[in-house]
Amino acid sequence: MKTEAVEISFAIITLGCDKNKVDSEIIAASMTEAGFTQIEQPEKAQIVIINTCSFIQPAIIETLDTLFAAIGYKDEKSGYPIVAACGCFVDRYGSEFITNQIPELDLSFSIQNGSKAGMILSSYLSSRNLPQPTIQEYANLPSSYLQLSEATMIKRGVAFIRISDGCNKSCSFCTIPSFKGKHRSVPSEKILQICSTKARLGIKELNLVAQDLLPYGSDLQPPQSLTGLLGRLNTIPEVEWIRLLYLYPDFVDMEILEFIAANPKMVKYLDIPMQHIHPKILRAMNRPGNPEKYIRLIENIRRTVPDVAIRSSFILGYPGEGDDEFTELKHFIQEIKLNHIGIFLYADEEKTKAFAQKSKVDSQTVEERRDKIMMVQQEISQNHLARLVGRTIPVLIEEEINGEYVGRTQWDAPEVDGQTFVLSNEPLQKGRIYSVEITESLDYDLLAEYRSY
Repeated sequence: MKTEAVEISFAIITLGCDKNKVDSEIIAASMTEAGFTQIEQPEKAQIVIINTCSFIQPAIIETLDTLFAAIGYKDEKSGYPIVAACGCFVDRYGSEFITNQIPELDLSFSIQNGSKAGMILSSYLSSRNLPQPTIQEYANLPSSYLQLSEATMIKRGVAFIRISDGCNKSCSFCTIPSFKGKHRSVPSEKILQICSTKARLGIKELNLVAQDLLPYGSDLQPPQSLTGLLGRLNTIPEVEWIRLLYLYPDFVDMEILEFIAANPKMVKYLDIPMQHIHPKILRAMNRPGNPEKYIRLIENIRRTVPDVAIRSSFILGYPGEGDDEFTELKHFIQEIKLNHIGIFLYADEEKTKAFAQKSKVDSQTVEERRDKIMMVQQEISQNHLARLVGRTIPVLIEEEINGEYVGRTQWDAPEVDGQTFVLSNEPLQKGRIYSVEITESLDYDLLAEYRSY
């Protein structure tokens, strides 16, 4: 029996890291090209797709909570919404296992098939004899390229671009290589096409993402390089900011630092996850490095890239982290005064080397350590931001809330760092960069004014 063609809505819930946002854009484009209509409210959609995360145990819990929340939207009479899962959680545990364990879930698929999401959902509707989406024409969008920005990101002027996937490292706490595989670079021609398309759609800031950006192109034939790619991206006229997320600290070299310093479109911001600084813990994590090396690295970055902001992340409570190891980490953070830090609490992950390690740290101790670190970082952040008061600096406007505009400086990455709240004597356009005067600093945010005269 031929099914009826109607407008069918879908919503995507994206969990986890910035790389998942890229996958969600691919899924959204595939669904749109198949005739489905994207909306932002999952509770009102006829199809809900959850792009999951399974990096650490709290992410798995959030994934399960989100899946069951979406299942809770179901209307018993109509059976809508159809709930589908994809992403890291599915790839880690397998589609068959997940659908067996969560029978209320309608279907799941590998993120490797994200570009086929429209076909997968259409086939599912057909198999249940449900209405099919009405195919629509999008003459202005290239059908050969599925990675189109979601409307909300276009409005904000921001895009996340994955330039490689997978990882060749073997950190003892990480499961990513087990289901993402080895490092694989996207050819620069395709990345340039992607970024040029997004720029024409209104994107001002490109955030390049990967498990590690630095080995970009080493696996391609002929080999390519990160700075070579950046040189090409810098020629896109509409793009104003290019941000790098993330750089493995032990391989940050002068070539990349000098390139960032010399090119105005490169934001003066580096995210270099160190995870810890004590040699004993780093060895247990199967990561090189030591505090002296990392101090030299930070000093070199600041010397080579003036006015730079540096972010790093650290894991607290790794097996074997005693009071001495924690105290050394806290002193390091006090001494080096990073602009931003992210704190992760260690959680056991099966099939990692850390899972079998002894000397686990109890959760209460780990939470207390986090609070101590964040108290230190709060004061550091206050001091960094206080130096900006009175300066006129560029801010990318992303939202308007009750007549006040919300944006970010180049020293703040999307969704993880601070914001700048801007008062203006005239309407400002979302997705554009304006020069504003910083009038006040808070713990992690800034207040500013825009004047057109």
